[in-house]
Formats: sequence, C-alpha cells, structure tokens
Amino acid sequence: MTRSIWLFAALLLAGMSAGAAAHEDAGPCEIPQQFVTSEDTLSHVGAALAAKQPVEVLAIGSATTVGQDLMPQGTSFPYRMIEDMRAALHDADLRITVLGGRGLAASEMLDLLRTALQRQHFALVLWQTGTVEAVRGLPPEEFRAVLEQGIDAIAAQGGDTLLIDPQFSRFLQSQAELEPYEAVFREEDARRGVIAFRRFDLMRQWAENGELDLEHVSRDNRGPALDKLHGCLGTALSRLVVAAAAGSGAPHP
Repeated sequence: MTRSIWLFAALLLAGMSAGAAAHEDAGPCEIPQQFVTSEDTLSHVGAALAAKQPVEVLAIGSATTVGQDLMPQGTSFPYRMIEDMRAALHDADLRITVLGGRGLAASEMLDLLRTALQRQHFALVLWQTGTVEAVRGLPPEEFRAVLEQGIDAIAAQGGDTLLIDPQFSRFLQSQAELEPYEAVFREEDARRGVIAFRRFDLMRQWAENGELDLEHVSRDNRGPALDKLHGCLGTALSRLVVAAAAGSGAPHP
C-alpha cells in the first residue's frame, strides 16, 4: 500500500472512530463489531473518497429501504447511513438515491438497477432483498442468478455492492424457509467487491436482548420504534462502509 493510501486509510478510520464514539454516547443500540467488519473492501468507495470526488450511492429495495408506514420521508436506513457517514467523514461529498417499493422481488429490482446504472455512475449500491423470494418460495438458484446479474452490472460500471438480507421477524421465520436465501447471501459475500450486511442476525440480537423488538411494540409506539430501528441500522451500515472503504488499499485475501 502506498504512503498516501495508508494516510488516507488512517484518516478514514480516525473519522469513523470519532463518529462511532459520538453515536455510542447517544446511540440506542449495541452494535457488535462482527456486524460492521468485513474481510473484503469497498475499493471504489475508497478511491472516490481518496480523490475527494462525489460519492454517489444507490439504495434499492423494498418498503424497509424506501420508507415504511408511519415514517417521515427521507428517514429510512439508507438516508440515516449517509447522515452518519457525513458526521464521520466531515468534508466528504456523499449523495444518495433511493429506489424500490413494497413487495418487489429481486428480479423486479434488477430492472430498476439496470435503468439507474444506465443514467448514472454509482460508487456503491446497497441492495436489500430476499424477503419476497422467501415468502413466495421462489427457487434460491434463480435468486442467486438475479443477484449475480446485478452485481456484475454494478462491477462493470465501476461500483461496489453491499447486499442486505431480510429483517428479523419471528412471523417470517415461521412462514418461510429463510436458510436457502441466507446461504445465497453468504456465497455472494465471498465475491470480491461484494459485502453482505447481516441485518437479520443483528436485528435478532436486538430483539433477544430486549433493545428493539418491533413485534412486541404497541401500535402507538410503532412510529418511534421504526425511527429507532432505522437510525440503528443506518449507524451500523455507516460503520461497515467507512471501515471497508478505509481498508481498500489492502490486498484481497
């Protein structure tokens, strides 16, 4: 790694540590390190930050990505991630585009993704998916093929991919076989330039610890609980992205 890249990585990590400390002072959720570290890197994000270029981020997904009921517009976890990244990387030019909608399968999101990539370059794409496939019982191999088409399109355009799996739900667990789809996320996580964020496991830990459990929240408190959830997810994603970008000069294992 060159001296300039080492210096940049050190500055990024320093910013991340400062931002993390600020969130830990007021942050409502414990975020174990295992959920915000990766052996892979986000090299395109790191390169854009090092060059002080605008970092265009695309988030594509279902209702949890674009915003759920009872949530003000622009407060879902992709927006909260960008807010946290701006706090950690003070002079970075970070921009977010959010696409998707309730009940969309990965194949439908792929069409949106391809159209977006034709119009604009994105250094990072967050792709939240998998719930619809599990509920409908769609073939996992077809799900994998769709993800790989999207990942290849993102890579060909010069971008990194951050996959996000389903959110934790006891009801979903009881109604759908999630493991085959989670296996797909793990397999894709092994690809260079791809990181899978383990949202399901992190949310399950929060629920089991009594920190945040949407299924045990009254209707009157659902709005504040959703706001807290998306803030916590945004913080976790911010830490993961900043750390992976800071390590982008390191050789891939």
